[in-house]
Amino acid sequence: MRFASVGKSNGANYAAAGKAVANSSAKIFDVQRKTGPDYGGLSQVAMKTASDEKRAGMKAEASVAQAGIKAVAGMKKAQIQTEVFNRGQEIKNKQRKAGGLAAIGKIAGAGFLAATDNTKGRERPKADYSSINAGYKQKRDALLSDYDNRDTSLTSTSTTKKVAEGSSDSPSVATVGAGNLKPSETGQAYMSTLTKAGMSKQQAAALVGHLKVESDNFRADTEYAPNAYGTKGRGHLQWTDTGNSGGRRTNFEAFASSKGLSPTSFEANSQFLISEMQGNHGNHWTNGASMDGFLQTKNINDASSYLQSNFIRPGVPHTERRLQGAYAALDGFQ
Repeated sequence: MRFASVGKSNGANYAAAGKAVANSSAKIFDVQRKTGPDYGGLSQVAMKTASDEKRAGMKAEASVAQAGIKAVAGMKKAQIQTEVFNRGQEIKNKQRKAGGLAAIGKIAGAGFLAATDNTKGRERPKADYSSINAGYKQKRDALLSDYDNRDTSLTSTSTTKKVAEGSSDSPSVATVGAGNLKPSETGQAYMSTLTKAGMSKQQAAALVGHLKVESDNFRADTEYAPNAYGTKGRGHLQWTDTGNSGGRRTNFEAFASSKGLSPTSFEANSQFLISEMQGNHGNHWTNGASMDGFLQTKNINDASSYLQSNFIRPGVPHTERRLQGAYAALDGFQ
């Protein structure tokens, strides 16, 4: 009995002691949990910080890469622009050299090509630029002189055909010394006179192109043979009387006489031409055209067509020849 009582008391004490230890441990863990470091939170913060650092590093690397790409692109663009500029200068230099050789002419070019001669037994050419150019000019002047003094009194087969067709632009009879200017000088004299009278260079050139065809390149005075009206035109525009009662040729000759000028002179022809176009000798414009209308044309083709249809009215057009003469006159005047 006694043993049993003592054993029961001790068991209770052991139980109470165990409970106290457990409670104490729980309190210690709770205090530690509340007051100790949050290792889970620290781990998450560390992970987020590492992630942010990595993103910032990647962003910095991307910025550096983009800056590098832009720098390389800028350098490449500058290099290309420099190469293009240098290439353009090279092309311009070659063009200037080509233009210089073209201006020298065929003879001068041959002289430059012959500057070296590797053939044995031949003397190297000694001509310099001045002598080569002088020789070229001498031959050019000889050709122009031959052109100015050429005898055009003989009628070719094509000329005879034109006269038979009654063309108002039939060739004229050339008379030696018919004008006070050489034929080769007359076109440019007209360009100067007509532009001073108020025409544009294109309008003046178009008119000169017609005059060249009408007067056999300013080498003539009257037509080779009677035209469709049975008369012969006269002057640079081949002014024609359409019957016995007079007409444009009569007006031209009367005008020259009133001014004390020879009908073959440049002054008589150019002054009467402008006066007639202004309507001072009757209205010879057709289709409602006029001098004012002609002065509104903007280019050679339009000006030439306006004159051909409304003022000159040739029997055989020869439009292409008229335009060629016009462009040649403009080219020589510029």
